[in-house]
Amino acid sequence: MYNGLKNEGIKTIIAPTPRKLSTSCGISLMFKDESIINEIELIAKNHRLHYIKIDFVDNAFDKNRGKYC
Repeated sequence: MYNGLKNEGIKTIIAPTPRKLSTSCGISLMFKDESIINEIELIAKNHRLHYIKIDFVDNAFDKNRGKYC
């Protein structure tokens, strides 16, 4: 999913799933603006990209999240 969206010019960050969405461990793709949800769903459908859910969380978008060096 990450590469498919990246190839379409959608900037995302791979991050742990926020606790607000799931208490289980997991990874998510975070994107900055909830207004592109419809575009992401269309890209996923057209490229047969699989995902469980797209949801909005009012959370800070930190481009350095997950970088440890």
